[in-house]
Amino acid sequence: GARFVTIDKITVIRTGLVTNSYSSLVEIGNNSYNNNVTNCRLFNVASSGTGTLHYGIWSQNGTDTGNVFMNNTIKYGNSSVYFSVGTSEGGNQFINNVMDSTYGTYAVYFGATQTRPVFDQNKITNVLNFTTSAYGVYYTTATRGRFTRNIITMPFGGAYGLYMTSCNT
Repeated sequence: GARFVTIDKITVIRTGLVTNSYSSLVEIGNNSYNNNVTNCRLFNVASSGTGTLHYGIWSQNGTDTGNVFMNNTIKYGNSSVYFSVGTSEGGNQFINNVMDSTYGTYAVYFGATQTRPVFDQNKITNVLNFTTSAYGVYYTTATRGRFTRNIITMPFGGAYGLYMTSCNT
């Protein structure tokens, strides 16, 4: 995985039809650590077909630790941030990001075992118009984390703004 890489002031705009079942604008994996993604604009597809999942930032393989995502604008897609189940990750930080107009079940999903996650001063909007299973932020199995000063907006209702389960934060 990537180590000690900084991505700063980059704009990524996904256009056209995406036919893959999964896609991401930034993907970290395979034991990536101490990377920084700052001041970027990540714009995903504005709508999705059935069975496709488009993420702004995606972590799915390995133990990705100490990564910092700060001052980014992440717009559209099923989820702005999606850290998959089955990995153990520590010290990842999401600070002062705008996560706007996601339309999937989770605007932000942390299904991985997170140790010392920092989620601070973010603005999250999930526009999914389905009130029984929409989440602003879904956190599971986090330990010693910090979740502070965030604004979560769900203009069409939803099940949870913040859902935490099996956490010791």
